Amino acid sequence: MEDEKQKGGLHIAGWRQWLMFLLCLLMMAVAALVRDGKLFGHEFAWFSLRGGVATVSAAPSSLYYTDKTSSPSDTVVINTKILGKDIQGFNGPVPLEVTIVDGKVVNVRALPNEETPDFFHRAFNELRTKWNGLTVSQASNLKVDAVSGATYSSNAIIQNVQLALKNYKPLPVKAPQTPQTGSATLSAPQSAKTVPAQSVPDSSSTFDFHHQPAPSAPKSPAVSVATSRRSGDTLIVNTTVLGKEIQGYNGPTPVEVLIVDGKVVEVRALENAETPSFFNRAFGELRTKWNGKTVSEASRLKVDAVSGATYSSNAIIQNVQAALCHAQSADAAPVQQKGSFFTLKFIVGLLVVLSASILPLFIKNKTYQIVQMVLNVLVLGFWCGLFVSYTSILTFLSSGFSWAYFVIILMILVAFIYPLFGKKQFYCAHVCPFGALQQLMGHCSKKKIGISVKLVKVLNWFRRILWAVLMVCLWTGVFFEWMDYELFTAFLFQTASPVVIGCAVAVALLAIFIPRPYCRFVCPTGTLIKVSEMSM
Repeated sequence: MEDEKQKGGLHIAGWRQWLMFLLCLLMMAVAALVRDGKLFGHEFAWFSLRGGVATVSAAPSSLYYTDKTSSPSDTVVINTKILGKDIQGFNGPVPLEVTIVDGKVVNVRALPNEETPDFFHRAFNELRTKWNGLTVSQASNLKVDAVSGATYSSNAIIQNVQLALKNYKPLPVKAPQTPQTGSATLSAPQSAKTVPAQSVPDSSSTFDFHHQPAPSAPKSPAVSVATSRRSGDTLIVNTTVLGKEIQGYNGPTPVEVLIVDGKVVEVRALENAETPSFFNRAFGELRTKWNGKTVSEASRLKVDAVSGATYSSNAIIQNVQAALCHAQSADAAPVQQKGSFFTLKFIVGLLVVLSASILPLFIKNKTYQIVQMVLNVLVLGFWCGLFVSYTSILTFLSSGFSWAYFVIILMILVAFIYPLFGKKQFYCAHVCPFGALQQLMGHCSKKKIGISVKLVKVLNWFRRILWAVLMVCLWTGVFFEWMDYELFTAFLFQTASPVVIGCAVAVALLAIFIPRPYCRFVCPTGTLIKVSEMSM
């Protein structure tokens, strides 16, 4: 009778299978808490053995400070979403938040990004605590090597941290006066002498860059300058304090950026010690580059340095970018990246996953099956790098839903929900790109190596014991890194570990003579799926 039900189509799993599914969910939730201290985006830092890891939760879009009015200590949080927008990982920018308390780095936190989760987490897990406990100066001088097998993500993380440290400014002693509404003022003590910022003439006036000397150096190093001041729809951002670490050839090269109705209308030079001829050449060519653009457009604009005046040029460009970053923060208008995940890769990957998840329920044609397997390997595997792994499961459980991970979340649901309705091992047989690769390799030869029933039992016990040991490694926090060596990551051959690539190639060749060897006798993710559906 049971066989007739199964042949008839879908059937709802019994209570034992639902119980096992919930037990597996609980096991993985514990692993997520131990690794990340988070569950569906909620912080449980007291639970974590790692103190947290990469998250996909929302965060402010630009550099910002938390001052002494809202924190008992001198806490500065620097966000590199805009500051580091040109620092590229493998798939795009890799923004971070760096928290500095009393001049020491206490935490590095990941923000939403498009990196492949497996490689990003491998890099971030190893790097995130490298700077903890160091002063800003010590951390800035620290040389940190990239993580082998995740070079692109590693370098992006390191560069973002260094950029954040470069932009760090300790919280000033608050002056007794109340700052203007809408301004963000960094003030020195009252005893400090105020040096007025001298600017070049209005953009409408004549300015001879060949004879006009560069502004002279400030008379006093102790300055009290408003970072931004607002009047109606006009915002003026001054980088004297904001860009004090940005160096030209002879020192800081501050500017003022005038923004009216959300558009840049002028960039003005302020006092500096640059060589007049070089500075004037650079500023003369660059000063109008951003005019007429919205703050968002200007922030994304790539401006090249002026040949023959590289130091001054780069300093001017970086100061303008810092001012634009601050302007977005001052306006409290985070940049909305609408539809940033709806790329061609996202859409094609989603269509292939939907095809693999739905069509096999109705189509049994062998030609279709081969075409689908080829798409799984080429599109999901090599092009998109999409697959269910322990890293992707833990990322979903710790961070919760995110559109950036929508396709992977859909694959996870297929892997664990389909079996509850009678479709056991559906993901492994029809969706998994590495499983599809092994099946395709199996079609290359009709000759197969026979394996005795006794050896099959031994190999099955090996798979179960290996899975149990690896789960204990997760729960105890002893060895999270084993997840980086699941063979799925070989599809990302540009950054994959050579060991993983070598093992994946060996398995693919072995699959010509032994049907799906990795799936049947090793795969920890496949074993977890089998445990959840009571088919160990």
